[in-house]
Amino acid sequence: MRYLKRFLVRFFLFLVLVDVTLTFSVSIYTRAIEASLMRSLTQEEITQGAFLVFVNAFTISLLFAVFDHIVYRLTVERDVRSILDFTNALAQGDFGRRIRRKSGLQRGDFALIADNLDKLSAELAGMQVMRNDFAAALSHEFKTPLAIIRNYAELYRYDNRSEYVERILATTERVSSLVADVLYLCRLDSQQICPGQDMICLSETVREAVIGYVERIEEKGLELSVDISGEIYLRSDANLVSMMVSNLVSNALKFTSRGTITISLEEEAGRARVSVRDTGCGIDREHLPRIFDRYYRAGSGNEGNGLGLALVKRIADLLHVDIEVESVPGSGSCFSLFFPMETKEKHGFNR
Repeated sequence: MRYLKRFLVRFFLFLVLVDVTLTFSVSIYTRAIEASLMRSLTQEEITQGAFLVFVNAFTISLLFAVFDHIVYRLTVERDVRSILDFTNALAQGDFGRRIRRKSGLQRGDFALIADNLDKLSAELAGMQVMRNDFAAALSHEFKTPLAIIRNYAELYRYDNRSEYVERILATTERVSSLVADVLYLCRLDSQQICPGQDMICLSETVREAVIGYVERIEEKGLELSVDISGEIYLRSDANLVSMMVSNLVSNALKFTSRGTITISLEEEAGRARVSVRDTGCGIDREHLPRIFDRYYRAGSGNEGNGLGLALVKRIADLLHVDIEVESVPGSGSCFSLFFPMETKEKHGFNR
C-alpha cells in the first residue's frame, strides 16, 4: 500500500508536468498550423488533438513514473530497507549484525551512514561484553568478602576474639575499596570527571601519594626507596596524578613479598618520568597485554579487585600520560608514567 501510494503521487506529479508542457507546446504548434493553412482548425480537429495530447501525456507520465519507481526501488528503497533491518536488529539487542552492503551503500552519504552504524554496533557489542564481564566479576568480588565477613561473624558469636573483628574490618574495607573503584571508573567512563589544568608540583604530589603507604610497607618488612631530586612543575590534576601513583605503589606492595619498592622522579627527554619499581614476582609475558583490563589479575594471589591498573590506564588516557611497563618474572616489575613537562618560570608559578 505504501509503495502504491508513492507511485500514484509520483505519477500524478509527472502527469501534471508533462500535460502542462505538452499543452503549451501543442498550443504553439496549433497556431503554427493555422497560420500555414490560412484557416482556423475545426472543433473536431481540436478535440482530437486534445485527446491525443492527453493520451501522450498519460503514457509519458506512466513511463516516467514506472522508471522512477524502479530506480527508487533498486537504489534508495533497497538501501533504506537494509538500514532499517539493521536498526531493528540493533533495537532487539543483536549487536553482531552488520548492514548488508548494496550498490548504493558502497559510496556517498549512504555509505557514510552505514559505516557509522556498523561502528556503533561494534561499540555496543563491546559494551555488552564488558557489561556481562562486569556483572560476573563484580558478583564474584562481592561474594568472596561477604562470605568472609559472615564466617568471621559466626565465629565471633561463639568465641569473642579480637582477631575476628580485625578480619571483619579488613574485609569490609576491601568491599568499600571495590565499590569506590567501580564508582570512580563509572564516572570516568561517563566523562563526569573533567581533569584540572592547574600548575602543580609533581615532586610534592608523588611524595604525598607515597607517604600513605610507608606504614604498610614497613609492616610487610619491605624497604622503601624514594629518589626524587629537585622539583618538577607541570599542568595537570593533582588528585588524579596522586591516584595513579597510589595505585601503582599499592600494586607493587601487593605482589612483593621481600626486597625493595623504589619510587623515582626524573626529567627525561623533555618529559617527567615517575617510576614505581618492585622486586616482586613479576609478570609473565603472556599476561602483559591484559594487565590494564578490568578485573584481570596476572598474579596468583587473591589480593585486590583487578581495578587498580585499569584506573591507572583510564586516568593516564584522560591526562594524556604515556605508560611503559617492564617486567621480568621472578625479579619484579617497573611501571613508568611519562608527563609532558612545563617549567614554573614559563608560567610564572610561585609557591
